[in-house]
Amino acid sequence: MNDSNVFFKLFTNCIFVEGEDKGVILDYQRQAIYEVDKNLSEILPFIEEYPLDELRTHSAELYKVIMDLETKELGFLTSTPELFPAISDEWDVPNYVNNAIIEYGLNSTYSLSGLLAQIRNLNCTNLVLIINGLTDDQSLKIFSQIKQLEFYNVDVWFYSEPPWRSLKKMIGQLNVINSIKIFNSKTRQKVYKNTSLKYFEYKSPRELCEKELCPIVLNYTFYCESLRFNNCLNRKIAINSFGEIKNCLYLEESFGNLSDNFIVDVIEKEDFKKMWYLTKDSVDTCKLCEYRYACLDCRAFTENPTNKYSKPLNCKKNDSI
Repeated sequence: MNDSNVFFKLFTNCIFVEGEDKGVILDYQRQAIYEVDKNLSEILPFIEEYPLDELRTHSAELYKVIMDLETKELGFLTSTPELFPAISDEWDVPNYVNNAIIEYGLNSTYSLSGLLAQIRNLNCTNLVLIINGLTDDQSLKIFSQIKQLEFYNVDVWFYSEPPWRSLKKMIGQLNVINSIKIFNSKTRQKVYKNTSLKYFEYKSPRELCEKELCPIVLNYTFYCESLRFNNCLNRKIAINSFGEIKNCLYLEESFGNLSDNFIVDVIEKEDFKKMWYLTKDSVDTCKLCEYRYACLDCRAFTENPTNKYSKPLNCKKNDSI
């Protein structure tokens, strides 16, 4: 193959993201991240535009780096680069609400069955249910309704010792339960192998969210969403145990109560949807970070709560960038 007609291209599943002090290549197929030093980061976006012989003439070191990228199977050589267009980075879903977080306990006065039906009517398929102090029979009734409404992905969190009888019974029937998180549990039991079960020493889900580091998510759909939307709050709705309707359980602002509002009316409010569009590219520090499209954002716990663009509280990225 004649180098004058050969070009290097990153594989379409490998996305380069430039940061202030370095860059990264996000490999979505292998679920891996490769760091790229600052000098290469500045020219990597342009190397696909020039044939190998020009690049080698310009810099033998650069040519060596390209060959190293090929060896690591992050890219390939081709004489027909036009046949390998970039894959689309558009993001959309047919759901008015894509994720719902519901907190429900003994002191809750709203109708959980009515709320679940409202959310499912909006084509929401992903549900996090946080349960506080319910009995076996109460929990069993809730799990039965979730099964009837056909939610696709369900995560269940318990503030304390869960109702094991109903939980184990419904896990066997409700195949959509992805994970269970338990706080303050005195006993540790096993459930079904296909369900993730985690115990936490934290006293509450709030403490978990407040103290845990922002997780890294290597998923191309997540990347596409992060380009244009807030990757935590977009198409999300949260209802606390008192029926307050929010973007997130732990954000202060409420957009009404279930006692006098329908979910469909709340999500049409521009004030409610404005947080959907607060991307990592507008968040302090994050906007200069090479991990910004792979890092889950948090607006509830930030370094400066009065600044909606403040970096997440538990972000360890150097503030100097």
